[in-house]
Amino acid sequence: MPQGVGVRVPPSPLFEECVVTIDIIGIILDYVALGIGLMGILVILWGVAEGCIKLVQLKTHRLKNSSKRFPPMVYIRYDLGLHILQGLQFIIVADIIHTFVTPTLGELAILGGIVLIRIGLGYFLERETKEIERYRNISGT
Repeated sequence: MPQGVGVRVPPSPLFEECVVTIDIIGIILDYVALGIGLMGILVILWGVAEGCIKLVQLKTHRLKNSSKRFPPMVYIRYDLGLHILQGLQFIIVADIIHTFVTPTLGELAILGGIVLIRIGLGYFLERETKEIERYRNISGT
């Protein structure tokens, strides 16, 4: 047989089924990643809404001098930071799944950026936690 001339093998039905199955799994994983990402966004939005409500309560409490006790600004920032971190955890998982399905350099760069943001927020949240503990020890609450 001369070089460069190959034998053409007809595609097998089993091979075609595997390709279709892999495509279906990729589509399903894309939808799963989308759902997980949306959960992360909802967690962040929930924290923002909760923080806004607590901030309004805190400001009206200071104006009215009522007897109700609302958390000071430190606790509001801390709770918002926890919601952002938890939401970013969901978004990171969604991006990992999406990057697994369609690995591109752009997807990896986005994932790396989100992970760096998460690391930075974790560091500053740890500092905030120490500040809250110090505040609790001083105020005795």
